[in-house]
Amino acid sequence: MGLLRNAGKNLMLSLASILATLLLLELAFWTYVQLRSGKAAKLFLEPERATYPLDFYASDGQTLITPPRHRLKDTHGYTIHPYLIYRMVPDQHYPECHINTLGMRGPEITREKPADVFRVIITGGSSAFSMLASNDEATWPARLEKKLNACGAFPRRVEVINAGVVGYMIKQELLYLQLELLDLSPDLVVSFTGANDYIPYVEETQGCTHPISEMSAITRAGHSPVFYDLSYRMEEHAIEQSGSVTDGLRDLWQYGARRTRTAKFLHNRLQALRRRTASLRPGPGRALADTSPPVAAGEPAVNAECRNVIAANFGQTLQKMARLLDRRSVPLLAVQQPLIWQKPALAPAEAARLDPYRASGWYQVATDKVYPHMAQAAEAVAAAHPRMRFLETKNVFRDFAEQAFADEYHLTDRGNEVMAQFLADYLCKYSRGFR
Repeated sequence: MGLLRNAGKNLMLSLASILATLLLLELAFWTYVQLRSGKAAKLFLEPERATYPLDFYASDGQTLITPPRHRLKDTHGYTIHPYLIYRMVPDQHYPECHINTLGMRGPEITREKPADVFRVIITGGSSAFSMLASNDEATWPARLEKKLNACGAFPRRVEVINAGVVGYMIKQELLYLQLELLDLSPDLVVSFTGANDYIPYVEETQGCTHPISEMSAITRAGHSPVFYDLSYRMEEHAIEQSGSVTDGLRDLWQYGARRTRTAKFLHNRLQALRRRTASLRPGPGRALADTSPPVAAGEPAVNAECRNVIAANFGQTLQKMARLLDRRSVPLLAVQQPLIWQKPALAPAEAARLDPYRASGWYQVATDKVYPHMAQAAEAVAAAHPRMRFLETKNVFRDFAEQAFADEYHLTDRGNEVMAQFLADYLCKYSRGFR
Protein backbone atom coordinates (compact mmCIF):
# COMPACT_ATOMS: atom_id res chain seq x y z
CA MET A 1 0.00 0.00 0.00
CA GLY A 2 2.86 2.32 0.83
CA LEU A 3 4.32 1.93 -2.65
CA LEU A 4 0.99 2.72 -4.29
CA ARG A 5 0.50 5.74 -2.01
CA ASN A 6 3.97 7.05 -2.87
CA ALA A 7 3.40 6.45 -6.60
CA GLY A 8 0.13 8.35 -6.39
CA LYS A 9 1.80 11.27 -4.63
CA ASN A 10 4.59 11.35 -7.20
CA LEU A 11 2.10 11.29 -10.03
CA MET A 12 0.10 14.14 -8.51
CA LEU A 13 3.28 16.16 -7.94
CA SER A 14 4.34 15.55 -11.56
CA LEU A 15 0.96 16.65 -12.90
CA ALA A 16 0.99 19.70 -10.65
CA SER A 17 4.49 20.60 -11.86
CA ILE A 18 3.45 20.27 -15.51
CA LEU A 19 0.34 22.34 -14.92
CA ALA A 20 2.32 25.02 -13.09
CA THR A 21 4.88 25.13 -15.91
CA LEU A 22 2.15 25.52 -18.52
CA LEU A 23 0.49 28.27 -16.51
CA LEU A 24 3.81 30.12 -16.15
CA LEU A 25 4.44 29.72 -19.87
CA GLU A 26 0.95 31.01 -20.66
CA LEU A 27 1.52 33.98 -18.34
CA ALA A 28 4.84 34.69 -20.08
CA PHE A 29 3.19 34.61 -23.51
CA TRP A 30 0.33 36.81 -22.26
CA THR A 31 2.85 39.37 -20.96
CA TYR A 32 4.75 39.26 -24.24
CA VAL A 33 1.54 39.92 -26.19
CA GLN A 34 0.75 42.93 -24.02
CA LEU A 35 4.24 44.43 -24.33
CA ARG A 36 5.16 43.49 -27.92
CA SER A 37 1.82 43.26 -29.72
CA GLY A 38 3.32 43.93 -33.17
CA LYS A 39 5.77 41.04 -33.07
CA ALA A 40 3.35 38.82 -31.20
CA ALA A 41 0.87 38.99 -34.09
CA LYS A 42 3.30 36.91 -36.15
CA LEU A 43 3.43 34.21 -33.47
CA PHE A 44 -0.27 34.05 -32.59
CA LEU A 45 -2.11 34.41 -35.89
CA GLU A 46 -5.84 34.80 -35.29
CA PRO A 47 -7.59 35.44 -38.63
CA GLU A 48 -10.59 37.01 -36.93
CA ARG A 49 -8.35 39.66 -35.32
CA ALA A 50 -5.28 39.91 -37.52
CA THR A 51 -4.73 42.82 -39.87
CA TYR A 52 -2.99 42.48 -43.19
CA PRO A 53 -1.17 45.06 -45.30
CA LEU A 54 -2.88 45.88 -48.59
CA ASP A 55 -0.98 47.76 -51.27
CA PHE A 56 -3.63 47.99 -53.99
CA TYR A 57 -3.02 51.04 -56.14
CA ALA A 58 -4.11 52.47 -59.46
CA SER A 59 -1.53 53.23 -62.15
CA ASP A 60 -1.04 56.76 -60.80
CA GLY A 61 -0.33 55.53 -57.29
CA GLN A 62 -3.72 56.53 -55.89
CA THR A 63 -5.08 53.95 -53.49
CA LEU A 64 -8.26 52.05 -54.27
CA ILE A 65 -8.89 50.82 -50.74
CA THR A 66 -10.98 53.92 -50.10
CA PRO A 67 -12.77 55.47 -53.05
CA PRO A 68 -10.38 58.03 -54.58
CA ARG A 69 -11.45 61.65 -54.77
CA HIS A 70 -11.07 61.64 -58.54
CA ARG A 71 -12.13 58.18 -59.60
CA LEU A 72 -10.26 56.63 -62.50
CA LYS A 73 -12.35 54.94 -65.20
CA ASP A 74 -12.89 51.23 -64.58
CA THR A 75 -11.95 51.49 -60.89
CA HIS A 76 -14.37 51.19 -58.01
CA GLY A 77 -14.44 51.51 -54.25
CA TYR A 78 -12.93 48.71 -52.16
CA THR A 79 -12.85 48.13 -48.43
CA ILE A 80 -10.52 46.05 -46.27
CA HIS A 81 -11.96 42.68 -45.26
CA PRO A 82 -10.50 40.63 -42.37
CA TYR A 83 -10.56 37.37 -44.34
CA LEU A 84 -10.69 38.25 -48.04
CA ILE A 85 -8.09 41.06 -47.71
CA TYR A 86 -10.45 43.41 -49.58
CA ARG A 87 -13.85 43.38 -51.25
CA MET A 88 -16.18 45.67 -53.16
CA VAL A 89 -17.92 48.49 -51.32
CA PRO A 90 -21.69 47.87 -51.66
CA ASP A 91 -24.11 50.28 -53.33
CA GLN A 92 -21.85 52.06 -55.85
CA HIS A 93 -23.22 53.59 -59.01
CA TYR A 94 -21.20 54.84 -61.98
CA PRO A 95 -22.13 55.47 -65.62
CA GLU A 96 -20.58 52.18 -66.81
CA CYS A 97 -21.05 50.04 -63.71
CA HIS A 98 -23.42 49.48 -60.79
CA ILE A 99 -22.48 47.60 -57.62
CA ASN A 100 -25.58 46.39 -55.78
CA THR A 101 -26.18 46.43 -52.02
CA LEU A 102 -24.57 42.98 -51.69
CA GLY A 103 -21.33 44.29 -53.24
CA MET A 104 -21.73 42.57 -56.63
CA ARG A 105 -21.90 43.97 -60.13
CA GLY A 106 -25.36 44.15 -61.64
CA PRO A 107 -28.97 44.62 -60.51
CA GLU A 108 -30.27 44.10 -57.00
CA ILE A 109 -30.91 40.51 -55.93
CA THR A 110 -32.56 38.93 -52.90
CA ARG A 111 -30.53 36.91 -50.42
CA GLU A 112 -33.29 34.34 -50.32
CA LYS A 113 -33.60 32.54 -53.64
CA PRO A 114 -37.12 32.65 -55.14
CA ALA A 115 -38.73 29.24 -55.62
CA ASP A 116 -38.95 29.65 -59.40
CA VAL A 117 -35.26 30.60 -59.89
CA PHE A 118 -32.25 28.52 -60.94
CA ARG A 119 -29.41 30.56 -59.44
CA VAL A 120 -25.94 30.61 -61.07
CA ILE A 121 -23.09 32.36 -59.25
CA ILE A 122 -20.00 33.46 -61.20
CA THR A 123 -16.77 33.78 -59.20
CA GLY A 124 -13.39 35.03 -60.35
CA GLY A 125 -11.32 38.16 -60.78
CA SER A 126 -11.57 41.12 -63.12
CA SER A 127 -12.31 38.95 -66.17
CA ALA A 128 -15.39 37.50 -64.43
CA PHE A 129 -16.28 41.01 -63.27
CA SER A 130 -15.88 42.06 -66.97
CA MET A 131 -13.86 45.09 -65.97
CA LEU A 132 -13.63 46.73 -69.40
CA ALA A 133 -17.23 46.12 -70.51
CA SER A 134 -18.95 49.35 -71.54
CA ASN A 135 -21.90 48.75 -69.17
CA ASP A 136 -23.47 46.09 -66.97
CA GLU A 137 -25.57 44.64 -69.80
CA ALA A 138 -22.45 44.19 -71.95
CA THR A 139 -20.71 41.87 -69.47
CA TRP A 140 -20.56 38.20 -70.38
CA PRO A 141 -22.41 37.08 -67.19
CA ALA A 142 -25.35 39.38 -68.03
CA ARG A 143 -25.39 38.12 -71.63
CA LEU A 144 -25.14 34.53 -70.39
CA GLU A 145 -28.28 34.94 -68.28
CA LYS A 146 -30.29 36.02 -71.31
CA LYS A 147 -28.98 33.17 -73.44
CA LEU A 148 -29.66 30.50 -70.81
CA ASN A 149 -33.23 31.71 -70.40
CA ALA A 150 -33.69 31.79 -74.17
CA CYS A 151 -32.49 28.23 -74.81
CA GLY A 152 -35.24 26.70 -72.64
CA ALA A 153 -33.05 23.94 -71.24
CA PHE A 154 -33.67 24.85 -67.59
CA PRO A 155 -37.07 24.24 -65.98
CA ARG A 156 -36.85 27.44 -63.89
CA ARG A 157 -35.92 31.01 -64.67
CA VAL A 158 -32.13 31.36 -64.69
CA GLU A 159 -30.57 34.12 -62.59
CA VAL A 160 -26.84 34.74 -63.09
CA ILE A 161 -25.06 36.61 -60.28
CA ASN A 162 -21.75 38.27 -61.12
CA ALA A 163 -19.66 37.81 -57.95
CA GLY A 164 -16.32 38.50 -59.66
CA VAL A 165 -14.00 40.88 -57.80
CA VAL A 166 -11.11 42.66 -59.51
CA GLY A 167 -7.80 41.05 -58.56
CA TYR A 168 -9.19 37.99 -56.78
CA MET A 169 -7.15 34.80 -56.91
CA ILE A 170 -8.81 31.40 -56.72
CA LYS A 171 -8.15 31.07 -52.98
CA GLN A 172 -10.10 34.29 -52.41
CA GLU A 173 -12.92 32.84 -54.50
CA LEU A 174 -12.92 29.81 -52.21
CA LEU A 175 -13.23 31.89 -49.05
CA TYR A 176 -15.80 34.20 -50.64
CA LEU A 177 -17.93 31.13 -51.34
CA GLN A 178 -17.52 29.85 -47.78
CA LEU A 179 -18.14 33.17 -46.10
CA GLU A 180 -20.96 34.68 -48.15
CA LEU A 181 -21.92 33.24 -51.51
CA LEU A 182 -23.20 29.84 -50.34
CA ASP A 183 -25.76 31.70 -48.22
CA LEU A 184 -27.37 32.75 -51.51
CA SER A 185 -28.28 29.09 -52.22
CA PRO A 186 -26.66 28.67 -55.67
CA ASP A 187 -27.78 25.85 -57.96
CA LEU A 188 -24.54 26.11 -59.94
CA VAL A 189 -21.18 27.81 -59.36
CA VAL A 190 -19.03 28.88 -62.32
CA SER A 191 -15.42 29.68 -61.41
CA PHE A 192 -13.99 31.80 -64.24
CA THR A 193 -10.37 32.04 -63.24
CA GLY A 194 -6.71 31.37 -64.03
CA ALA A 195 -4.80 34.53 -64.91
CA ASN A 196 -4.42 35.92 -61.40
CA ASP A 197 -2.91 32.62 -60.22
CA TYR A 198 -0.57 32.56 -63.22
CA ILE A 199 0.61 36.06 -64.16
CA PRO A 200 2.49 36.88 -60.90
CA TYR A 201 4.75 33.87 -61.40
CA VAL A 202 5.19 34.55 -65.10
CA GLU A 203 6.32 38.07 -64.32
CA GLU A 204 8.67 36.97 -61.55
CA THR A 205 10.27 34.00 -63.31
CA GLN A 206 10.07 35.25 -66.91
CA GLY A 207 7.64 32.59 -67.94
CA CYS A 208 9.11 29.90 -65.63
CA THR A 209 12.41 30.10 -67.49
CA HIS A 210 13.91 30.78 -64.04
CA PRO A 211 13.22 28.92 -60.78
CA ILE A 212 10.51 30.26 -58.53
CA SER A 213 11.73 31.64 -55.21
CA GLU A 214 10.88 29.69 -52.07
CA MET A 215 9.32 32.74 -50.40
CA SER A 216 7.10 33.40 -53.39
CA ALA A 217 6.02 29.76 -53.42
CA ILE A 218 5.03 29.94 -49.76
CA THR A 219 3.21 33.27 -49.84
CA ARG A 220 1.53 33.08 -53.24
CA ALA A 221 1.31 29.42 -54.24
CA GLY A 222 -1.71 28.50 -52.20
CA HIS A 223 0.13 27.96 -48.93
CA SER A 224 -0.64 31.43 -47.60
CA PRO A 225 -1.46 31.06 -43.89
CA VAL A 226 -4.19 33.70 -44.07
CA PHE A 227 -6.18 31.98 -46.82
CA TYR A 228 -5.40 28.31 -46.45
CA ASP A 229 -5.41 28.09 -42.67
CA LEU A 230 -8.77 29.86 -42.46
CA SER A 231 -10.20 27.81 -45.32
CA TYR A 232 -9.04 24.60 -43.67
CA ARG A 233 -10.62 25.58 -40.36
CA MET A 234 -13.93 26.45 -42.02
CA GLU A 235 -13.89 23.18 -43.96
CA GLU A 236 -13.20 21.19 -40.80
CA HIS A 237 -15.99 23.03 -38.99
CA ALA A 238 -18.47 22.07 -41.71
CA ILE A 239 -17.44 18.42 -41.43
CA GLU A 240 -17.69 18.51 -37.64
CA GLN A 241 -21.37 19.46 -37.82
CA SER A 242 -22.23 15.89 -38.83
CA GLY A 243 -19.94 14.21 -36.26
CA SER A 244 -20.97 12.01 -33.31
CA VAL A 245 -21.34 13.15 -29.68
CA THR A 246 -17.97 11.59 -28.83
CA ASP A 247 -16.34 13.49 -31.68
CA GLY A 248 -17.99 16.67 -30.46
CA LEU A 249 -16.63 16.24 -26.90
CA ARG A 250 -13.14 15.53 -28.25
CA ASP A 251 -13.27 18.57 -30.51
CA LEU A 252 -14.55 20.72 -27.66
CA TRP A 253 -11.55 19.69 -25.55
CA GLN A 254 -9.14 20.36 -28.43
CA TYR A 255 -10.76 23.71 -29.13
CA GLY A 256 -10.44 24.72 -25.48
CA ALA A 257 -6.78 23.73 -25.41
CA ARG A 258 -6.02 25.65 -28.60
CA ARG A 259 -7.41 28.85 -27.08
CA THR A 260 -4.25 29.14 -24.95
CA ARG A 261 -1.35 31.13 -26.36
CA THR A 262 1.06 28.29 -25.62
CA ALA A 263 -0.92 25.92 -27.83
CA LYS A 264 -1.32 28.59 -30.52
CA PHE A 265 2.41 29.19 -30.57
CA LEU A 266 3.23 25.49 -30.91
CA HIS A 267 0.44 24.91 -33.45
CA ASN A 268 1.50 27.84 -35.68
CA ARG A 269 5.18 26.89 -35.56
CA LEU A 270 4.26 23.36 -36.65
CA GLN A 271 2.01 24.69 -39.43
CA ALA A 272 4.79 26.99 -40.63
CA LEU A 273 7.18 24.04 -40.77
CA ARG A 274 4.66 21.98 -42.73
CA ARG A 275 4.06 24.79 -45.22
CA ARG A 276 7.78 25.27 -45.68
CA THR A 277 8.43 21.62 -46.47
CA ALA A 278 5.31 21.21 -48.65
CA SER A 279 5.41 24.48 -50.57
CA LEU A 280 7.36 23.13 -53.53
CA ARG A 281 5.67 19.75 -53.82
CA PRO A 282 3.86 19.39 -57.16
CA GLY A 283 0.19 18.71 -57.62
CA PRO A 284 -2.28 16.98 -55.29
CA GLY A 285 0.12 14.14 -54.44
CA ARG A 286 1.86 13.72 -57.77
CA ALA A 287 3.62 15.59 -60.54
CA LEU A 288 1.65 16.17 -63.72
CA ALA A 289 2.91 14.73 -66.94
CA ASP A 290 4.36 17.26 -69.37
CA THR A 291 2.17 17.10 -72.47
CA SER A 292 3.23 20.48 -73.85
CA PRO A 293 5.06 20.69 -77.20
CA PRO A 294 8.84 20.23 -77.11
CA VAL A 295 10.98 23.32 -76.78
CA ALA A 296 11.84 24.73 -80.20
CA ALA A 297 15.35 25.74 -81.14
CA GLY A 298 16.24 29.04 -79.54
CA GLU A 299 13.34 28.95 -77.08
CA PRO A 300 14.15 29.26 -73.36
CA ALA A 301 13.61 26.05 -71.39
CA VAL A 302 10.79 25.91 -68.85
CA ASN A 303 11.69 25.24 -65.22
CA ALA A 304 9.63 22.17 -64.25
CA GLU A 305 9.57 23.01 -60.53
CA CYS A 306 8.17 26.47 -61.22
CA ARG A 307 5.54 25.08 -63.57
CA ASN A 308 4.49 22.43 -61.04
CA VAL A 309 4.15 24.96 -58.21
CA ILE A 310 1.73 27.03 -60.30
CA ALA A 311 -0.29 23.95 -61.26
CA ALA A 312 -0.28 22.67 -57.66
CA ASN A 313 -1.61 25.95 -56.30
CA PHE A 314 -4.42 26.04 -58.83
CA GLY A 315 -5.32 22.36 -58.51
CA GLN A 316 -5.25 22.17 -54.73
CA THR A 317 -7.48 25.19 -54.26
CA LEU A 318 -9.89 23.99 -56.94
CA GLN A 319 -10.03 20.66 -55.14
CA LYS A 320 -11.04 22.43 -51.92
CA MET A 321 -13.74 24.29 -53.81
CA ALA A 322 -15.06 21.07 -55.36
CA ARG A 323 -15.19 19.35 -51.96
CA LEU A 324 -16.95 22.33 -50.42
CA LEU A 325 -19.65 22.30 -53.09
CA ASP A 326 -19.89 18.49 -53.12
CA ARG A 327 -21.06 18.50 -49.50
CA ARG A 328 -23.90 20.82 -50.51
CA SER A 329 -24.72 18.96 -53.74
CA VAL A 330 -23.92 22.07 -55.81
CA PRO A 331 -22.34 21.47 -59.23
CA LEU A 332 -19.15 23.32 -60.15
CA LEU A 333 -18.09 24.42 -63.62
CA ALA A 334 -14.45 25.56 -63.60
CA VAL A 335 -13.53 27.67 -66.63
CA GLN A 336 -9.93 28.61 -67.38
CA GLN A 337 -10.17 32.15 -68.69
CA PRO A 338 -8.66 32.95 -72.10
CA LEU A 339 -5.51 35.03 -72.63
CA ILE A 340 -4.69 37.22 -75.61
CA TRP A 341 -1.58 35.12 -76.30
CA GLN A 342 -3.85 32.16 -77.13
CA LYS A 343 -5.59 34.00 -80.00
CA PRO A 344 -4.04 33.10 -83.38
CA ALA A 345 -5.81 35.70 -85.56
CA LEU A 346 -5.08 39.06 -83.98
CA ALA A 347 -6.88 42.27 -84.80
CA PRO A 348 -4.58 45.29 -85.33
CA ALA A 349 -5.25 46.66 -81.84
CA GLU A 350 -4.51 43.26 -80.31
CA ALA A 351 -1.29 42.89 -82.29
CA ALA A 352 -0.14 46.31 -81.12
CA ARG A 353 -0.90 45.28 -77.56
CA LEU A 354 1.34 42.23 -77.89
CA ASP A 355 4.30 43.97 -79.53
CA PRO A 356 6.09 44.78 -76.22
CA TYR A 357 5.75 41.15 -75.11
CA ARG A 358 7.06 39.60 -78.30
CA ALA A 359 10.48 41.07 -77.65
CA SER A 360 10.78 39.18 -74.37
CA GLY A 361 10.49 35.77 -76.02
CA TRP A 362 9.13 34.05 -72.93
CA TYR A 363 5.48 35.15 -72.73
CA GLN A 364 4.45 32.85 -75.55
CA VAL A 365 6.50 30.04 -74.07
CA ALA A 366 4.62 30.43 -70.78
CA THR A 367 1.27 30.46 -72.59
CA ASP A 368 2.12 27.28 -74.48
CA LYS A 369 3.83 25.33 -71.69
CA VAL A 370 2.78 26.67 -68.27
CA TYR A 371 -0.87 27.76 -68.58
CA PRO A 372 -1.91 24.34 -70.05
CA HIS A 373 -0.33 22.67 -67.01
CA MET A 374 -2.88 24.46 -64.85
CA ALA A 375 -5.59 23.03 -67.09
CA GLN A 376 -4.23 19.51 -66.51
CA ALA A 377 -4.41 20.06 -62.75
CA ALA A 378 -8.03 21.21 -63.08
CA GLU A 379 -8.90 18.21 -65.25
CA ALA A 380 -7.42 15.87 -62.63
CA VAL A 381 -9.65 17.44 -59.95
CA ALA A 382 -12.73 17.23 -62.19
CA ALA A 383 -12.05 13.55 -62.83
CA ALA A 384 -12.27 12.88 -59.08
CA HIS A 385 -15.48 14.87 -58.49
CA PRO A 386 -18.61 13.79 -60.43
CA ARG A 387 -20.37 17.13 -59.81
CA MET A 388 -17.52 19.13 -61.33
CA ARG A 389 -16.79 19.92 -64.98
CA PHE A 390 -13.80 21.76 -66.44
CA LEU A 391 -13.73 23.87 -69.58
CA GLU A 392 -10.74 25.26 -71.44
CA THR A 393 -11.33 28.38 -73.51
CA LYS A 394 -8.14 28.49 -75.56
CA ASN A 395 -10.03 27.78 -78.80
CA VAL A 396 -12.97 30.13 -78.25
CA PHE A 397 -11.35 32.90 -80.35
CA ARG A 398 -9.31 30.67 -82.66
CA ASP A 399 -11.14 31.77 -85.83
CA PHE A 400 -12.33 35.14 -84.54
CA ALA A 401 -10.56 37.87 -86.51
CA GLU A 402 -12.27 40.82 -84.82
CA GLN A 403 -10.91 42.43 -81.67
CA ALA A 404 -11.93 40.25 -78.71
CA PHE A 405 -9.43 41.51 -76.13
CA ALA A 406 -9.29 45.07 -74.81
CA ASP A 407 -5.96 44.28 -73.15
CA GLU A 408 -3.99 41.15 -72.25
CA TYR A 409 -6.77 39.51 -70.21
CA HIS A 410 -10.02 41.49 -70.47
CA LEU A 411 -12.59 41.16 -73.23
CA THR A 412 -14.25 43.82 -75.35
CA ASP A 413 -18.04 43.94 -75.58
CA ARG A 414 -17.80 41.81 -78.73
CA GLY A 415 -15.52 39.36 -76.94
CA ASN A 416 -17.98 39.15 -74.05
CA GLU A 417 -20.72 38.22 -76.52
CA VAL A 418 -18.62 35.37 -77.95
CA MET A 419 -17.68 34.10 -74.48
CA ALA A 420 -21.30 34.19 -73.29
CA GLN A 421 -22.40 32.24 -76.37
CA PHE A 422 -19.67 29.62 -75.85
CA LEU A 423 -20.69 29.04 -72.22
CA ALA A 424 -24.41 29.09 -73.04
CA ASP A 425 -23.98 26.47 -75.77
CA TYR A 426 -22.20 24.19 -73.30
CA LEU A 427 -24.62 24.70 -70.39
CA CYS A 428 -27.73 24.37 -72.52
CA LYS A 429 -26.40 21.18 -74.13
CA TYR A 430 -25.44 19.55 -70.83
CA SER A 431 -28.06 21.20 -68.62
CA ARG A 432 -29.18 17.89 -67.09
CA GLY A 433 -25.75 17.48 -65.50
CA PHE A 434 -26.08 20.82 -63.73
CA ARG A 435 -29.64 20.51 -62.41
